[in-house]
Order: sequence, then structure tokens, then C-alpha cells
Amino acid sequence: MHKLLKRLKSSSWEELLATTDLWATRIMLTAALLLVIGAVTQAPSEANDLQVGLDAQSQQEYWRAEAFFQQAALLAPDDFQPSLDLGRLHLLEHRDALAQSELETARSLNDTNADIWLALGDVARDQKLLPDAEHAWLQAARLQPADAAMQARKRLGLLYAGQGHWQNAETQFAALPTSDTLAQYYLGVLRLARGDRSDARQAFQAVLNQTADSAQRDAARQFIQALDQWNGSAQSEKLLGFAYIQNNFPALALMPLQQALASDPKDPDALAYLGWAEYQTGALSQAQQQETQALALKPADSFARYVFCLLDLANGHYTLAINDIEQALAIDPQNPILWATRGDIADQLADLPTAEQALRHAADDAGSDPQFSLRLAIFYADHQLGLDQGIALQAAQAATALAPTNGLAFDTLGRIQQALNNLPAAMQAFAQAINLAPTNATFYEHLGAVQAAQGYIRSAELNLRKAMALDFDGPIGHEAQDMLQTLPPLNL
Repeated sequence: MHKLLKRLKSSSWEELLATTDLWATRIMLTAALLLVIGAVTQAPSEANDLQVGLDAQSQQEYWRAEAFFQQAALLAPDDFQPSLDLGRLHLLEHRDALAQSELETARSLNDTNADIWLALGDVARDQKLLPDAEHAWLQAARLQPADAAMQARKRLGLLYAGQGHWQNAETQFAALPTSDTLAQYYLGVLRLARGDRSDARQAFQAVLNQTADSAQRDAARQFIQALDQWNGSAQSEKLLGFAYIQNNFPALALMPLQQALASDPKDPDALAYLGWAEYQTGALSQAQQQETQALALKPADSFARYVFCLLDLANGHYTLAINDIEQALAIDPQNPILWATRGDIADQLADLPTAEQALRHAADDAGSDPQFSLRLAIFYADHQLGLDQGIALQAAQAATALAPTNGLAFDTLGRIQQALNNLPAAMQAFAQAINLAPTNATFYEHLGAVQAAQGYIRSAELNLRKAMALDFDGPIGHEAQDMLQTLPPLNL
């Protein structure tokens, strides 16, 4: 059976005044705040304030870091670095307007620093202003320091690839060192797409030789296998198209699949694959036509049935989608993606028993692939099911065993332990989730909540403040703020 897949607006005058007032207030409060947190134990210097601020930032204590960066700015008003550090800090906090303001200040002090332009591009990207992001990263790519220039080139490569500007993407990735395995992977993909099979193989082999990332290795190996079987035939074109499908490059899969069908217009697999690629690129009508032809030629085609299910879901036809996925399962009853799709549909329709059964099937049939065990554990945690029987805990433990570097797996384990009132175990799991994903606001909120329940008020306050800083003015930040206000006072 075939494998199946898997954002500057100029501020208004009112906003500018508000930002200016806020900045003035913060400067007046900075000295007091620094005294409170013990910053004046030695003679202040810009370098010291910047370093202490960076140390605080690395601990996600962003409110402390801000105070030190502001003090450094007061000590060295002609140096761009404090404003750059403040801009980066606010970028981490998702406070785009403040980040933009600080970075523009830094740029007015030094217009030729790649780090500043890199961060300006990041702010524009987060605001989904992609032309502004592109402009800033292009500036960064031709400046110093070199590390920031290389980061800008990688961002540009990914931006162009996402937009389908393949030649521009290849130009940026080619400027990166050969030790950058992500760039080498994309170079392999793009060179193969334009028919340069020799250089493509060399790039994919560089990935295999240098990376320990299992996902990168598997993807490179799939393309090398397609290259090994290349002989210019319709079959080899189809295999190449399928390699693009497996690695989620639907736009690049179109041409080889179309070429395969030009030679063999009645190949049901090529038709089904082409339909999926057209579905992914938004050509729903064409996709429907391809899958209809595929099923006419091969009624027992679970992939075509799966794509029909996706098409029905896209149109809101849940009953038809269920029928399609169940027909696919009748053909291929041990395919975890089919079972996971069936479970997700049932979950959306609040049919929890069917969802649980299907997601369990997916986990059982997935072998060592952790995504399905994690999906099942998240289902149990979201709905507070499977607790008494121990099956929720088993699913979460299986997910962490299969994905020991996945913070979400440990967060899910912590949620289930908390639901079971195993609070020390929940704290341990949440702490491990934070170790693996130290900028995830949700994980800090979860740890703060369970620490509060255990009476560790100082630790709970610290972690809730970190959640607030990491999701400033967002839903998790607001939830953490509400929780913080319910904590009892510390007995000092």
C-alpha cells in the first residue's frame, strides 16, 4: 500500500503618542525597578547591563531584561545595541509595535548592521508584511556580521520557496555553507526539479553525511531512491512525483506526474497522486476529476478515496467524507493516516467513542512513528477520558518514549498526570516540556498552575510571569495573569 501524507503599518498619531507616553513612563520607572531587583549592587555600565539583560532574557524573565536594556540605553544613548536588544526582546514577546519602534531607533543609529535588518524582517514577517520582510532580509544579506547575513539568506530561501519562486530560493540557499543541511536539502529538491540530477544527488548525499535529524535523513533518502530508479520512463516520473508528495512539495510534484500521464494516461496511481497535488495547490475541480478517473480505473484505490475525503471535508460534506474514509479503510485497514483522519473527523463531530477507537487504531498500526501516539494522548488530555483505566497515561507515556525530544509530548503527559492528581509527576513532565521548548508560553502556564496547587507560590509566580511575557496580550498571557491574581501572598 502506498504511503499517505502527512504577515509596517505606520502608526496612527494616537498610537505614536501612546507609545511615547509609555516609553517616558518606563524610563522614569527604570531606576526604581532596578533597585527592586538588585541591579545597583555595582557601578552601572552599558556592557554589564546588556549582559545581565541577556542573561535574564535567556531565563524568560523578560520584565527584568527590559529594565537592564533600558538602563543600558540611558548610559549609551548613541549606541544601537541596547535598542537592538530591546527590539529583539519585544519580538520574542510578540509586541510588534514596540519591537518596530526600538529597531527603527537602532537603525537610525547604525544603518549598516545586519542584525538590525534581520530583526526588522522578522517583525515584518510576524505581521505578515512579506514584501517588507523580504526587503529587510535582502539588506541584511549584504551586510555584517556574517552570521546574521547567513540567517537572512536562509529566511529568504524559505520565503521564496513558500511563494514558489524557485530560482530565487535556490540562489539564496546556494550562498549558504555546505554544512547547512537544511539549505542542502532544499538545493537538492530545487536542482532535481530543474533536471540537474547529478547536483541534486550530491546535495541529498551531503544531508545524509552530515545530519542526525531523522526527518531530514528520511526525506533525502526518499529522493535518492527516486534518483536511483530514474530512467526517463513514465514510471520513474511517477516515482519522482511521489517523492515530492511524500515530502510535501505539491507544486513540484505536478510536472513529473503530468509527464508520467502524458506517456501513460491510464495509470491510476499517477492520476491519484496528481489529484492530491492539485488539491494541495487549490485546484479542487481538477483534483476531483483526477480522482474520479483514478477510481474508474482502480476502484480499490485507498489513496484516491482518501483524497476524496479531503475534498469533501474542504466542501463541508462530512457524511460523504466519512463514507470515503471508511471505504479507504476497508481497502487498507492498517493504515494509521486513514485511521487518524477518521478519528479527527469524529472528534470534530463530538463523536468521542468513534474518535477514540479510530485514534487507538492509528497508534497501534503506526509502529515507531510517534505522531499517532501523541495525537491519541492529546485526545485523552483534551477530553479528560481514559483516566480511570490508565489508558490515557499509557498513551502519553508511549508518546514521550517515542518522541523524547518533543516538548508537546511531555506537556500532554503533564496534563494527564495533573488530571490524575499526580501533581509531582505533572510538575516533572511540565518542567521537561519547558527544557525542550523554552519559549512556549503554554508550558509555563501549565507548570505555574500545578506549582500553585502544590503551594510553591514563588515558583508559580515566576512561571506565570514567564507565560505572560512570552504571550504578551495574548490568550495564554491573559490566562496566566488571571491565575497570578488568584495566588495567595508570599509569607516573607
